[in-house]
Amino acid sequence: MKRVEKKRWFKRKCLIVVGIILLLIILFFVTKSYLYFRYLIGNDFVISLNADKTNFFLNHNEEDKVIFESQIYTNFFCSANCHSKFIDLSSGKTLDEKKFYLKPAMQNIQEFYIYSDKFGSGQDLYRFEIKCTSIKTAFCKTSGEEKSKNILITLDYDLNEEEKILKQKYKENISFGITEINYLENYLSEFKNISLKLSEFNNSINFSEEIENVSKSINLLNESYFNLKKDWENNNYLFLEKEIYNSEEGLIVLKKNFDLLNNAIQELVLENNYLFDNLTYAREKLEEFKNKNVSFNETLEINSLIMEFNEIIEDKINYSEIYQFISKIENILFEEEPCCFASEKINNFNLSKIYFIEIKNNFSINFSEPASNCCFLGNCSSCWNSHPNLNYPIVFVHGHSFNHKVSAEYSFDTFEDLQEKLEEEGYINAGTIISVSREEKIFGKLNYPMSFVASYYFDIYKNDESTKIIQTKQDSIDTYAIRLNEIIKEIKSETGKNKVIIVCHSMGGIVSRRYLQIFGEESVDKIIILGTPNHGISEKIYDYCKLFGSSRECDDMKSDSLLINKLKQDVLEIPVYNIIGVGCDMGGEDGDGIVENKTAYLSYAKNYYVNGTCPNTFKFLHLDFVYPDKYPEVYEIIKEALRE
Repeated sequence: MKRVEKKRWFKRKCLIVVGIILLLIILFFVTKSYLYFRYLIGNDFVISLNADKTNFFLNHNEEDKVIFESQIYTNFFCSANCHSKFIDLSSGKTLDEKKFYLKPAMQNIQEFYIYSDKFGSGQDLYRFEIKCTSIKTAFCKTSGEEKSKNILITLDYDLNEEEKILKQKYKENISFGITEINYLENYLSEFKNISLKLSEFNNSINFSEEIENVSKSINLLNESYFNLKKDWENNNYLFLEKEIYNSEEGLIVLKKNFDLLNNAIQELVLENNYLFDNLTYAREKLEEFKNKNVSFNETLEINSLIMEFNEIIEDKINYSEIYQFISKIENILFEEEPCCFASEKINNFNLSKIYFIEIKNNFSINFSEPASNCCFLGNCSSCWNSHPNLNYPIVFVHGHSFNHKVSAEYSFDTFEDLQEKLEEEGYINAGTIISVSREEKIFGKLNYPMSFVASYYFDIYKNDESTKIIQTKQDSIDTYAIRLNEIIKEIKSETGKNKVIIVCHSMGGIVSRRYLQIFGEESVDKIIILGTPNHGISEKIYDYCKLFGSSRECDDMKSDSLLINKLKQDVLEIPVYNIIGVGCDMGGEDGDGIVENKTAYLSYAKNYYVNGTCPNTFKFLHLDFVYPDKYPEVYEIIKEALRE
């Protein structure tokens, strides 16, 4: 019995020891998994932010509503303190600010009204941003890091229908006024010429004062109408009604004075031409008489008539004298007693017929449509940057997700700080981009470059009824490259640019290089690579990669894989800036804790070395040097590369 009891006791003891050992092993792996997850992912919660609508098209005095939904994904025992802002980026003013508390499965919903209160046309930018800090408790061992998400909202505003009609009406009124003034101005030049001709014969005729007065009125009114045109082109036509009315009244007065002058000149021209016709007729009659073979007495009479005619035209022509003279010569009858010819010379008269040149009112005037107005942080300029090869947008491409079971949303956090920092350089933080919406040139009006954080871990499933966004983190790098191509197409479409700038980290560099190899370099201006295993990962890193990451990604990144072999065969023609982390001992090799120096180097690139540290087993330079506050020299390299 004692032996049996001893055996039982020994068996229980062995089972207890084995159980303790198994428990310790489980605790070891759970702890290792937790630390691996916590440190390699770099955060312990993720923010999800969505808007029901991101692009608004409103006429003047219209409004519409936007709804934002935010929540956090984290440990069930964790929660976060959050702070949201709704900002008018055009002016830089914060329109609304709230503080609230979030737990998993809890949603925060906020509504805002977008109001089109600006006159004219243009584009305004708004941003809704949320920043959260996880609350540390006994069951939530959070790092306490602040995380953020934002969504960019565009408002394209324009005149309402009534204002568009008014705008067209004012344009027609101004155009008519300028055309009429040009017509009168051309006619006034003709009046000056006619007045000179009239005064040559009769120096008592002088319209210089009247012409000068009308000319001054034309110049003043012309200046007034061109100022109206300038105001119209500068979007000030809402306030032109009174000025247009005053100018139109001035044009009416000008036309009255012009008509008075015109009538006076026309009357004198008619008299002049009538006199010219009578003088011509009288001279022709005298020439006819002079050429007749008449009697001696008749010859004396003809010579007397010629002398009388010469006296009439010698000085100022008296209209009544010439009419009496014509009556006299029309009643002369000659006898047929040929003797001789009249000898007196007939003088030429100093008078010519005056003709008005036909002035056609075919003057045309071109109006420049009022420029659309786009502002950013209070700095305004004309919209529609017409150069697709300027202000290229940045697309940030994240790296490998160390745990394929974790939400792909975590991948967006990699460039969060860098994206915010670059906004200080004028790169508008456009947040994240997933779906392929192909909304053409929704940001095309802006004269500022933009930055987008992209993820190749999302795909789109579309049918006639809906569009679904699917997370898929276990595909090949070739598949990721195809998705990156779709994202770059969308960014080009939304911004109206023909190229982008790629800034990529870790495996994102391999995805980006594979994209360039498959689809060509036409859509990329330059590429900035951070901590990428360009020649593949080592055997040891491969083993770590397979522990939690996607097998297909790890297989593709292995140094002897077919994909890495293909990438080695290509040399990129576009500028390549390659940032390599050093300072961490990787089993005798120098590197950034994940990527060895020798596998990161690219012979055709501009290579930069950043020295750093790997403070513990789970804290790597590889993860940290994308943060400007930790490694500002990396930010300076990126900034300089963007300028080049």
